Amino acid sequence: MLHGDSLRKLSDDRMLDARTNRKGAASAMATVSLSTLGVLILAFVAATRATALLRLAGGST
Repeated sequence: MLHGDSLRKLSDDRMLDARTNRKGAASAMATVSLSTLGVLILAFVAATRATALLRLAGGST
């Protein structure tokens, strides 16, 4: 049987673990969001350059 102090410490440890897990999940979501944004920016830049090259190759301005 656990004493009051041991039980309280166990409860505190579990709450700390839960908070740490939430922070980890939020950090992972932020990383995924930033990488998605980076991919979208790279796709936009590539499309812009491709359009510019096609205009140059076609001779139309």
